[in-house]
Amino acid sequence: GQDNNNDSIFNDRPWLASANGQIVCTNRNDFSLTPTGPLAPINYCTGPGNATFNLRLSKSFGFGRETKGGAGGGMGGPGGGPRGAGGPGGGLGPRGLGGGGGNPFAFGQASNRRYNLTFSVSARNLFNTFNPGNPVGNLSSSLFGQTLSVGGGPFASASANRRVDLQARFSF
Repeated sequence: GQDNNNDSIFNDRPWLASANGQIVCTNRNDFSLTPTGPLAPINYCTGPGNATFNLRLSKSFGFGRETKGGAGGGMGGPGGGPRGAGGPGGGLGPRGLGGGGGNPFAFGQASNRRYNLTFSVSARNLFNTFNPGNPVGNLSSSLFGQTLSVGGGPFASASANRRVDLQARFSF
């Protein structure tokens, strides 16, 4: 990087190239290493875009005896009453464990059975779209402007383009 204003921080924006001076040519732009032209504007060269499609599917199977009124109570409270929409399941029960049920968006559909088995598959970047990371931004580097990594982010992985997770959950 460059410290053009002598503040000991070596990531200052470069100058745009003019007809004279030391020039770094890239596949997108020409930059000057000496103050001969205007400064490159903020966000002049941005990183690549990112597109990903994530999907999660699950299926729950309930078996065993039916629980009595186990779908209407709150956590820690007694069960009873009809099932509420998206309720958290029955009370804690005699052994201190939660019964079946729960938010259908969390682990599949709820069941009023004693035992529940849920299978789920979760795919990140289902269509395997390549999302490059940010390019090298150091003008002194011979790799300036090149992407050397896979783009990460909150819903992606920096180690792979596509990721598929399989899960099985048994609740009682």
